Amino acid sequence: MNFTEAVLAKLEERAVKKTRADEKWGGEEELDRLTGKQRKLLQAWQEDQISDELFFPENQKMEARVKELRADRTRHVLSQQRAVEVTGDVRKRWTSGRLDLAQKRALIREALHAVIVLPVGGGGRRPFNPDLLVPKWRD
Repeated sequence: MNFTEAVLAKLEERAVKKTRADEKWGGEEELDRLTGKQRKLLQAWQEDQISDELFFPENQKMEARVKELRADRTRHVLSQQRAVEVTGDVRKRWTSGRLDLAQKRALIREALHAVIVLPVGGGGRRPFNPDLLVPKWRD
């Protein structure tokens, strides 16, 4: 199987699964809870109900977690968008000429994380051997 076929098969497999497109992000409740706690903590600090020594370390901990959750939510939304873009007719679009080179490259980047080239061994010039290419697929 050549690399184009392998990439197209992987993209079609993803389109069939559609797992990420249908999946709801699981951190929304925790993010809402933490942002609510932060607002209450800030209000208590502004009303001098808690000290600086308590407010700043606690707020810093919560802010770090909120930042992680927001980054995770962004990754989730982007993966949903990518899943929607890669539809089941990717092979048809690929072969029909409707995709330009930049779009094909984007689809390849979506499917492949890396390609490992195994050594030929023995020294000297050898003909190209596609069996020495090992694809590492994205999840």
